Amino acid sequence: MAMQREQQQRALQRMNQELARNPRADAGFVGTWVATPQNRFLPGGFTFTLDGRGTYAFTPKSGAASRGRAQVMSGSVTMIDAASGEIRQGYYELSDSDTGVWTELDATQYDIRRQR
Repeated sequence: MAMQREQQQRALQRMNQELARNPRADAGFVGTWVATPQNRFLPGGFTFTLDGRGTYAFTPKSGAASRGRAQVMSGSVTMIDAASGEIRQGYYELSDSDTGVWTELDATQYDIRRQR
């Protein structure tokens, strides 16, 4: 168990170093997005902001916000929190340039709309 944890820590460090050196942002997803859960019984939602350099801010309506570097390509988002090193992943599919769906790893889906 300890060996597996060490391997995970090394993999996390490598990933963090790679993202710090080479963050990527899909130009079509740069901007501020407001997410509303598709399931009306789920609380909150979140705001996600991404700049062209791959820096992000993730602000849930309830819970802790995070900021850091992101890799955004082909509908996949990998975020590494600058303070904690925590990794968060999600997927998006745009319907048009201003709307789409965000899917969490647990399959929770949010309607997303670009904030202008």
